[in-house]
Amino acid sequence: MYTNVYAQVLKAGGNSVANPEAALWIGTSGYGYEGRKNEFEVMEGVFEVLTPGTLTSESDGKNGKNAGIPSVQKGDKVRFYVQGVTERGEVLGWDRSVWVEIDV
Repeated sequence: MYTNVYAQVLKAGGNSVANPEAALWIGTSGYGYEGRKNEFEVMEGVFEVLTPGTLTSESDGKNGKNAGIPSVQKGDKVRFYVQGVTERGEVLGWDRSVWVEIDV
């Protein structure tokens, strides 16, 4: 089994609603890890990706928008969703997935 990993900013003060469909895909376990399918390393740069102005939503990739992703600031939380993917490529539903939050 592999996993897709997504991240979502939850703003301090409770104004954010956690919704896995609105989370940003940040990678799949095993990809680039020389076959180590049960590993996924969250690199420091993921927080830069979750900051406005760094993502592109246009097909040409020039001056793209942040796709509605709020900036990460001290006091916020980042929720990471872990979604299973079988050896045959079947992506498991959100009801069979887990999440963990970290404080920024």
